[in-house]
Amino acid sequence: SVREDVLAGGQGGGGGASAPAAPTTPLYDRLGGADVVEMLVDFFYAKMVQDTRVSGLFAKVALAQLKNHQRGFMTTAFGGPGAYSGRAMRHAHAHLQLQPHHFDAVVENFFAALTDLRIPDDLRDEALGIVATTRSDVLNLSLPEAQTTPAPAADASSLFAQLGGSDVMEVFVDFLNTKIQNDPRIQPKFAKSNIGMLKQHQLTFFTSLFGGPGAYSGRPMAEAHAGLALQPTDFDAFVENAVAALVNLRVSSDLCDEVVVRLSSVREDVLAGGQGGGGGASAPAAPTTPLYDRLGGADVVEMLVDFFYAKMVQDTRVSGLFAKVALAQLKNHQRGFMTTAFGGPGAYSGRA
Repeated sequence: SVREDVLAGGQGGGGGASAPAAPTTPLYDRLGGADVVEMLVDFFYAKMVQDTRVSGLFAKVALAQLKNHQRGFMTTAFGGPGAYSGRAMRHAHAHLQLQPHHFDAVVENFFAALTDLRIPDDLRDEALGIVATTRSDVLNLSLPEAQTTPAPAADASSLFAQLGGSDVMEVFVDFLNTKIQNDPRIQPKFAKSNIGMLKQHQLTFFTSLFGGPGAYSGRPMAEAHAGLALQPTDFDAFVENAVAALVNLRVSSDLCDEVVVRLSSVREDVLAGGQGGGGGASAPAAPTTPLYDRLGGADVVEMLVDFFYAKMVQDTRVSGLFAKVALAQLKNHQRGFMTTAFGGPGAYSGRA
């Protein structure tokens, strides 16, 4: 509950953690070069022509020629030699009137092809991210209103804008749902969901939650999750997958932290809705004994503060913050704060 206040005070002028450095070797080479790209294309189209969601799109297509174009596109997109000389994504797909569920099938089959080739998870996710960036160009062709009515500009200082705006948000939602579908902890919760529709709702909700343009007009969180029998571990798993998706997109650690804060702001609503009406477990009653007493009172709080600062001053990420600090005084303030925060006697009288 105090996370935002602490970070708001500490982020001025100190330089947050930078995003991880991009690999210097192109993904094309890390995947295995031309041989692997050729096999990947073969595996991918073998799955596509067997997938009833999209197989009809290939009925009158010269598959060998299409696969050759795809190899050229992937080679360029993954940083390989030469330049892709085929048609732009919008032009190439203009006549197909593709819908979101078509693109979802592409991503799922591409994921399966990468998995069949035993591509390592980090390279698989990086390749999926590149493919996901084509979503807007491929699908906007079937949404003319999106071309004629541009969305209002986002506040440049908003989390939405700092993350990269609508293009990155779309890829984030794709990554997130790909990870969820492969996470046995929460995948069953989505088993009966229309994933294409779910992604559209998530995109609108996240855009609003992160300070982007427009307002979320869907159902309230409690209502949307009613009857799912959600538990705190389910929400934690969702957040973990969201962070993993952001890391794959090379989002900096400070922005990842801010996303966690925003997601945490809806935790109670999601869990309250998910635990009601569906025969699942109801939310546990709030304990009547303060946490302070359940922890063990003053003695435990004092030891906790001592243990905490012993670790902090040894941690090179933060130890410099304590170089000129009167540690005994700081620990005394911390004990007072924790005592109040945990429901103990007295009131914290230090600074906000």
